Amino acid sequence: MGVHVTGELKRRLEANAKRLQDAQYAYPQVFWREGYSWPGDWEGRTMLALCCIVKADIGTYSRSALAQVRTIVEHLDEFTNADGYFGDLFDGKIVNEQQLSGNSWFLRGLCEYFSLTQDETILSRIRRICDAYLCKLGEFFNEYPLCERDVGGVDGHLETNAKGSWLLSSDVGCAFILLDGITAAYELYPSEKLRGVIERMSEKYLSLDFVKLHCQTHATLSGLRGLLRFGDLVGDPALYAHAERIFDLYCKCGMTVNYANYNWFGKPYWTEPCAVVDSLIVAQKLFLHTKRYEYLQLVNRIFRNALRSGQRENGGAGCDTCVTSENSSMKVYMYEAYFCCTMRLAEGLLSLAAFAAVSDEKTIWLTLMEPCSLRDRDTEIDFSVEKNAESGTLELIVHKNTGRRSVRVYFPKNAAIECSLGKADPDGCFVLPEGEGKYLLRCRCLRHTENISGQTVQFLGDDLLSKKNEERDFTPIQDASALSKDELLRLVQHFW
Repeated sequence: MGVHVTGELKRRLEANAKRLQDAQYAYPQVFWREGYSWPGDWEGRTMLALCCIVKADIGTYSRSALAQVRTIVEHLDEFTNADGYFGDLFDGKIVNEQQLSGNSWFLRGLCEYFSLTQDETILSRIRRICDAYLCKLGEFFNEYPLCERDVGGVDGHLETNAKGSWLLSSDVGCAFILLDGITAAYELYPSEKLRGVIERMSEKYLSLDFVKLHCQTHATLSGLRGLLRFGDLVGDPALYAHAERIFDLYCKCGMTVNYANYNWFGKPYWTEPCAVVDSLIVAQKLFLHTKRYEYLQLVNRIFRNALRSGQRENGGAGCDTCVTSENSSMKVYMYEAYFCCTMRLAEGLLSLAAFAAVSDEKTIWLTLMEPCSLRDRDTEIDFSVEKNAESGTLELIVHKNTGRRSVRVYFPKNAAIECSLGKADPDGCFVLPEGEGKYLLRCRCLRHTENISGQTVQFLGDDLLSKKNEERDFTPIQDASALSKDELLRLVQHFW
């Protein structure tokens, strides 16, 4: 089913795409040389981001991004090693944790580029990296050190001395970001040796005590996305059960009151939009697998209260202080993490655009109550969704419908709903009549109180409301795109 978003999501994609046109995300500046301790990270995240902008299909921005990433690909051999990846060749003795993490993003970029172009030279490079590098790593994950680490900054650093056969990062657990890249490679190159490495990595990952080790939440969630992809590829439902357990742990121990993240479990120092994007995608995957309302609610609340406000007025993304039960004040920690979060924002926004409407053989879910258009040639359904924020209505304009498909609309908790299609069933489901027509949905969101991470907060729909300076009246948390760097950031308008 083809989905195209309009309105706010499109504007945010365009703002991010414009930011990614900067020279530091294009050849030659995109290639880091001396003194960079994350081989492949900047390059890979940039390639992935540009491919996401291409897939978003936003006119000149997408065409420009395709030309930009093609030029980067043309020059890869000038900056990669003899086996096709970034950094030193693996010596078979010492594993560099940050090299694994960085090249995971490079693999993701290569895989996304191949999906766009079907360029066989890219597939050949992916296979070469797998055979010469990744397939040699399995036994090393059995020995991954579970020890105290240096305290790192936003950009992390590599420790000086090896622990056994590992050079470790201050971003605890970032080796398991490779679960994302290696499973994307396995989807294109299903080698048995590669599967064996993934299984060893997954076994070690699932044995980690993420809270006790103070694992980086971004690394944990990126690994979780890889685990879910592997579960889909090999048809192992047990991996989804593990994923639900780990994501529940993250929600309880790694998520802020406003649905962003702690950079590390147990250390509420700052948020990181990379992890917010990861949490959003995991919640989407778990909803598609389970169809449970709580995951869809999480998608909406992460989007509305964390992802939107993490996007800065220049289109990039930055880190904030953590809102907790002890600290209700939210300030900018780093205006823009241009070296990682700005690139990952593209994937997060694209995932939301693709998720705005999802379907199976019986039902179409409108998951975000955001304006979009949908066309499915196989089932001959063609309709659009328009939003009027002032009147609190969605208008479903059906251009073609040859069969009676059910439409299930996500509504926030405690919303009052009216619909010209008639009364919805208890799950918010309507039957879309055959033919053409226009149908109105009115959603009146009611203020309600919840306990989030030990703090009593108020919502209007899914928008978290903030209480400022002991004032009695709750007010909407502010949108970063309308504020200066030094002001409080957090989301946005009323739901309607």
